[in-house]
Amino acid sequence: MSAREGAEAYHPANGRTGAMAWRDDFEAFWRAYPRKVGKLAAERAYGKARKLATAEELLAGVARYRKPSYADWCHPTTWLNQGRWLDEPGTAAPAPWVCSHTPHCAGRNACRVLVSLGR
Repeated sequence: MSAREGAEAYHPANGRTGAMAWRDDFEAFWRAYPRKVGKLAAERAYGKARKLATAEELLAGVARYRKPSYADWCHPTTWLNQGRWLDEPGTAAPAPWVCSHTPHCAGRNACRVLVSLGR
C-alpha cells in the first residue's frame, strides 16, 4: 500500500479517513507531549511513526518516557524519528545535590571549586 493509499484508508471504528484520523491522533499526541516545539516537523514525523506503531503505542511511550526534573525532553520530532516510544522506562532520579557550605554555593561547580581549594 502506498503512503497515499494509507492516508485515504477508511477507519470503520471512527468513520474517519486515514488523513483525518492521523491528524486527530497527532493532536492527542501533541497534547500529551510536554515539549511544544516544531509542530509541523513533528506532525510529519508522526505520520512516519504511525507506519511503525499505533497511536496507542505512541501515547503509551510518552507516558513511559517521563524525565526527571533536571533533564530536558527532546524535541518531539527527535523522539518520533528515533523510535523513543520503544525505550525502556527511565530509572529513578539521582539524589538531589545539597551544598554543605555556609553560605551555600551557587551550583555544583562552585562547590567543587571550594572543595578542591580545601574549603
